[in-house]
Amino acid sequence: MKSKLLVFITLFSCSITKADLIDKYTKVLEDGAYSPSLITTKTDVEIDPEIKNNNCSALSKFAESSFKARQSGVSAEKMFSVISDDEPSAKKVMQLIIVDSFKHPIMYSGKELSAVASEYANHFYIDCMV
Repeated sequence: MKSKLLVFITLFSCSITKADLIDKYTKVLEDGAYSPSLITTKTDVEIDPEIKNNNCSALSKFAESSFKARQSGVSAEKMFSVISDDEPSAKKVMQLIIVDSFKHPIMYSGKELSAVASEYANHFYIDCMV
């Protein structure tokens, strides 16, 4: 699963130029009230650092929102329903994040949830940036 996630994160970093797409889905998850070891890779593709940072930031926000949604008891069906097929590689990455968030049992709330969700998001950001 980690290798698939790595491939899709790489694809995401290389092919997505509109970080606002994921921000749109993050907003949907957050409005609905609605964690992982490091994966490092080197890519031969030269990516604009600003675009990469924006994409990784959006990926991280979506991961945090997905984790919080999972911990709040939102169903997988509802989480998957907010993903459209606008950009296939972005869709696949978001699906993998949702799947990964369901690997963590519901056990956090309040300040603890915010801290754990932030740490979860940081792992995705780091994985994406490396």
